[in-house]
Amino acid sequence: MRHSADVRSWRGDAAKPGWFARTVILVSLTLAAQPIELGTDADASGLAWLIRLAFFSAFAGCLALASRQLPSSNHVALAVAVSTPFVAINVLHAGPFTVIALTGILLGIAAAYYSEFGVRDTMIWAVTRCIQLHILSLMLSYALLLATGRFVDLHNFIFPFSFSRQGSYLNFDRLSGFFIEPGTYSQWVYMLTLLRLMLTGRGFDRLSFFAMLSCLLTLSAWSAVLVPFFLLAFLMSTLDTSRTPYRLQMTVVMGFGAALASAAAAYLLFTDEVSTYVAYIHLRYTGATVDSSTQIRMDSFRELMNRFSEVIVFGNPMSDPVCRWCVASEDLGLWSSLIYYLGLFPTTVLALALAAGLLARGGLPLLAAAVPLALTKAQFYEPLAWLILTVGLGLRGAPARASSEGRRFGQPDPLPRRVTQTASP
Repeated sequence: MRHSADVRSWRGDAAKPGWFARTVILVSLTLAAQPIELGTDADASGLAWLIRLAFFSAFAGCLALASRQLPSSNHVALAVAVSTPFVAINVLHAGPFTVIALTGILLGIAAAYYSEFGVRDTMIWAVTRCIQLHILSLMLSYALLLATGRFVDLHNFIFPFSFSRQGSYLNFDRLSGFFIEPGTYSQWVYMLTLLRLMLTGRGFDRLSFFAMLSCLLTLSAWSAVLVPFFLLAFLMSTLDTSRTPYRLQMTVVMGFGAALASAAAAYLLFTDEVSTYVAYIHLRYTGATVDSSTQIRMDSFRELMNRFSEVIVFGNPMSDPVCRWCVASEDLGLWSSLIYYLGLFPTTVLALALAAGLLARGGLPLLAAAVPLALTKAQFYEPLAWLILTVGLGLRGAPARASSEGRRFGQPDPLPRRVTQTASP
C-alpha cells in the first residue's frame, strides 16, 4: 500500500527519511548542541538544561521515528550499566539535576544507536550541515565586525534569552558565531567533527581541516590544545592510508598547511606581532588575569586531587559538588567530572573500552583525535558527549553496511555495486 505524500515526507524509505524528517533532525541537532545560559542561579541553570533536553529529545525522537526500530540489547545494557551506579549513588540525595543528568545520559545513548544503525546516512548529512553552518556563522561574525566595527551577537538571534560572551580580550577580538563564547565554539565544533569522523570512517577531509582552522580563529586557549592533537591524527591518517589518489590529495593539503604555517611563523618572527601574540597566550595559560578560563579549570582540577580518595571506587552524589566556590561545575572537564561523579573504577573501564573501540574503528589516528575529548568543558551528563562515547565504543546493534566492510579508516568508500532488478513472473 502506498503512503500519502505527508507520510512519505516524514518517513521516506528504510534507508533515507523524507525531507521533513531530515529538516527536523538538522534543526533539533543544531539547537540541542548549543549551551545556553539564563542566569547564574540553580533554577535558571535547570531551566536552561530543560530547554536543551527538549531539543535533544526532539532530535532523538525524530531519529527513532525515521529508523522504525528499537535500540539493540547492547545499547540497553550500556544504559543499565551506567544508570544503575549513578542512581545508587544519588538515590538518597536525588534532586531535579539528578533527573536531568540521567535523562541526558540515556538520550545520548539512545541517539547513538539510531545515529549508527538507524538512519546513519541522514545523521552524517545532519552533522556535516551543522558543522558547515557553524563555520559560516563564525565567518559571518568576522564579516559583520569588519563591516560595522562592533560585535554582533548571533547567539542572541537564536536564543533571545541568552547572550554571548564574545568581545575584545587582551586587545584581541574573539568571536563565537552562534555559540555563547569562543571556547564553547571550539569544543562543540570539535565534538561534532569527531562524531562525523566516527560515523563516516573516511578519515580527515577538507571539512575537518576547515573546522579545526575555525577553532583557531576563536583564539580560545582550548583550541591550542585541540589543534596539535588533530594535526597529529591528520598526519597519521595520511601516512596510514594506502597509495591512492586520496592519499596524494591529503599529502598536498598537509604540505600546503605546513608551508602556510611556516610562512606565518616567519612573519611573526620578523615583526612586532609576535610579542603581542606570545603575551596573549602566556596570560591565557598562566592565569595572570582574574577571568582566565584556564586558571579556573586548573583550580577545579586541584580541588579534585585534594578529594581524590573519595572517588577511587564510587563517585559522589550531585548534591556534593567537587568545588563549591568554583565558577561552574563543567570547568572540571568531561573525564574529571566522570571520575568525580561516577567513580574512578567505572570511568577507567569506560575509558579502556572506548580506547579499544576507537582503535578497532579507526586505529591510532582516530584515537589521537579523540584525546582532547577528555578536556572538553562539558557536563558529565552532556547528551552529545554520551552520543560520541557510545558510538566510539563500537557496540554491535545491526549488521554492518557493505560499504564500510573491509575498508581501513581514512580510505574512500568503494564504488557501489550495480544492482540489477528482474521482473517477477
